[in-house]
Amino acid sequence: MLRSVLFCVFLVAFSPVLAFAQHGLLYTISSGDSVLYLAGGFPLGKPEAYPLPGNLDEAFAASEGLAVKMIPEDTPEARAMIQSLAQYPEGDGLSQHVSEPNLFNLITMGFEPVSTERMRPWVVASILYRTAADSLEYSSELGMESHYLALAREQGKTVRSLDNQESIYTMLLDAYEEAPDELLEICFKDLAEAGTHLPAVMAAIMSGDEDLAAEVLFGEERSPAEERFHDRMFFSYNEFLADGLEELLATDQTWFVVLHAGHVLTDRGLPTLLEQRGYSVERY
Repeated sequence: MLRSVLFCVFLVAFSPVLAFAQHGLLYTISSGDSVLYLAGGFPLGKPEAYPLPGNLDEAFAASEGLAVKMIPEDTPEARAMIQSLAQYPEGDGLSQHVSEPNLFNLITMGFEPVSTERMRPWVVASILYRTAADSLEYSSELGMESHYLALAREQGKTVRSLDNQESIYTMLLDAYEEAPDELLEICFKDLAEAGTHLPAVMAAIMSGDEDLAAEVLFGEERSPAEERFHDRMFFSYNEFLADGLEELLATDQTWFVVLHAGHVLTDRGLPTLLEQRGYSVERY
């Protein structure tokens, strides 16, 4: 997600102004008496992101159930599944799939070759992104999905996931196996810009401005590998998520759905897909 540094600095500088115009990326999806509120959020957050825009809390309060993309599980079965997707089998390893310059970059970042060799590229990248977020004091616990998931459980609302850990981690595995060097190089560049890019993403999403948020997340010209990654993780995947939202709309409950903002933006986002399927879609 490489972005113009000047553009990111502009957003960071003006983020206090954007905070006064918070409306949130929120949509009302309806068909007859069935109503669903769809929010585009941020997966990583900071305390200063709260309280959230009032329209988000209003829609959540009006809903009987919450749906998110994935509800993490920490069971022996889940840990075994993740380990099977995270490691190469015996006789295979990272050095057989990644170039020497990228392996050297990993060593300079503190990865020891012996301990890293069995790791698949998607795991290495996940560790790098998580370490960068931690160093900038961003937390998944303060992301919007985690925030509303905790509130829903506290208030006894119905909670549902649209997908599961195995499916999502398999998508990551497949994406990185297809272009390990290219995506690791993108990761290295993302890390170099994280200090400006993460605040810019937060400010754009909180502004509620669809065009601004889409520009920050998807606007810059990207390599073919990054185009394929975005298509796999967002645009093509939105067709599957749209099926899940239709299932929610077929129930007799009102739902509040929180997803990464990338799923609601552009003409391949969920609001557009659902409108094409005949649902009424309005900004809340």
